[in-house]
Amino acid sequence: MITIAHTHAEGTIAGGTSKGDAAGPILRQNGFIYRYGAWRIRGSRDRMARDWDINAAAEALRAAGFEVAVQVDNTPRPTAVVEAERAERATARAERFGGYAENAQRRSDVASARADQISASIPLGQPVLVGHHSQRRHERDLERIQRATSASVEEGRKALYWDRRADSAENDQRHRENIPTTLRRIERLEADRRRIERNVAGSPEGSPYRERMAPRLVQLDDEIQHWQARVAAAEAAGVKVWRQADFAAGDHIQCGGSRWHLVIRANKKSLSVENPTNPELRPVTPPYDKVTGHRRAAAEAS
Repeated sequence: MITIAHTHAEGTIAGGTSKGDAAGPILRQNGFIYRYGAWRIRGSRDRMARDWDINAAAEALRAAGFEVAVQVDNTPRPTAVVEAERAERATARAERFGGYAENAQRRSDVASARADQISASIPLGQPVLVGHHSQRRHERDLERIQRATSASVEEGRKALYWDRRADSAENDQRHRENIPTTLRRIERLEADRRRIERNVAGSPEGSPYRERMAPRLVQLDDEIQHWQARVAAAEAAGVKVWRQADFAAGDHIQCGGSRWHLVIRANKKSLSVENPTNPELRPVTPPYDKVTGHRRAAAEAS
């Protein structure tokens, strides 16, 4: 029997298949990939089950003569646990890629040293003496130098590639946890929650949609509380989080550059500032998380 199971901890996994049983192509056609020793739906961990893919795969497998059981558990895990695991994976990925970079650089250095060693045995500027007994050895040495140099360059490229991948893994995690990104995430989560609440309110009592969305609302509440706590902790540690009350018409702000922009109005989620191209044009509206500098109107006047 093939079992298609979904949990937030493991994601969606199809078990009970074997090599050559024809289930693989059917699963692949219905959104599954073979990874880490099992058929699974990519990106399904810590998310609601993708019922359409699961049901389509189950129906296709049954039509092909397989016995299929579907087990779905949409109970969410605590956001703190999910984020801790994510950070651990990012750290492990950075360390693994860093190891690949070090190994490639070591191989590059060895190949370069080998080329230098061979070159040292040939007098500087010595041409190949055609017809001399040393001709073939000289030509072989030149070929070995070329191969070693090419290997050194190729391994150097690999080292640079893996070094960049390691940096990317570290930077992605830092970006995920920085305050501007966190504020935007909270806004998206809150908007998602409001949308689901509206849909739930418009659905009949006891409908499958209400039942399905109940754990999602629990998950959203936990995620919002988790990230709000991170922002509060950052503020307590001295990180400035800009809000509407911090600004007034006549202030000046910076948005990542050295130029100062005149504030026309402080809105709920963004500022209206004088258009930097032409003050007669429509104001631009940077969100508060883009502000990097602030001067009050009184300070400007003085």
